[in-house]
Amino acid sequence: MRAAVKQVDGIKLKSLYFGDGQSWELMIEGVIRSRDYARLDGWTDQLQSILASQGRYVRPMTLLIADTNSREGDVVDTAGLEIGNRGRRLREMVAEEYAAMFRYLTNDELHELTTLFEKYRRKFTDTAFERYFLGMFEARVALEYKLLQEKLSFLPDIEAWMVDLLEREVLPTSLGAKHWFSRVVELADAAGVPRAPKEAVEAGGSRVGLTLGQYSVLVGQMIGRGELLASALETHLGSDWQARLSDVIAFRNSTLHGKLRKVLGNDWTGWAKIVAAACEAGFLYLPLAEKFDVE
Repeated sequence: MRAAVKQVDGIKLKSLYFGDGQSWELMIEGVIRSRDYARLDGWTDQLQSILASQGRYVRPMTLLIADTNSREGDVVDTAGLEIGNRGRRLREMVAEEYAAMFRYLTNDELHELTTLFEKYRRKFTDTAFERYFLGMFEARVALEYKLLQEKLSFLPDIEAWMVDLLEREVLPTSLGAKHWFSRVVELADAAGVPRAPKEAVEAGGSRVGLTLGQYSVLVGQMIGRGELLASALETHLGSDWQARLSDVIAFRNSTLHGKLRKVLGNDWTGWAKIVAAACEAGFLYLPLAEKFDVE
């Protein structure tokens, strides 16, 4: 252990503690000069790698910053923030003003953030969805409701793109350019699905006057009757598009139109559930954004 620490420039070994092997086995305590604090993360990662190469796996933690001008007991601050590698990665990717707010998080809050971040970051980094993905974490760190609301603004885009894809490509190709409109109207009327008035249709959106939720019902009926093949949409959205579409519609209905605050909760306990659902919706957003040339 001493030899491993000596390989890391800047860290001076102070103490080694050995436990009972049940709750913990070993703790290495070292000190650095205060002017080198910005280099501590790199040194900690280096030490962790050296020990891992020897089959010793430790968790890097910064628990106490000592002041050389005062005398302090050899006491570990167990309430200190354990940001770790995952936390540092997230902190580096958010905007600077939000990175500074990580110090106010509890360990439980940080764990919640980093768990979600690590689950999805490889899927959304450097994609059209990244700004929404990171923005939801920035909103949580700062507890900015308006920012979270803004970062869910991709949901109406999914609806608009899906309706456009159906009416301009999928349905005309499957049902015929001259027949798809009348067939959809016929199915909607038979199912008692209300359509938007002519004025709303002329203002933009669906040419038939249907929402995405209404379309999902009719598309399901057409697939069941064999009039439309599920593969017609799989080409654009992937094999699991039906389940994802159903989840997106339910998520949109539960969070938009003034409902977000209720789902979120006054203490933000609903944030993780919202972000998880938003990220799953992101898997539908990405192929649509690519199709409609959105970066």
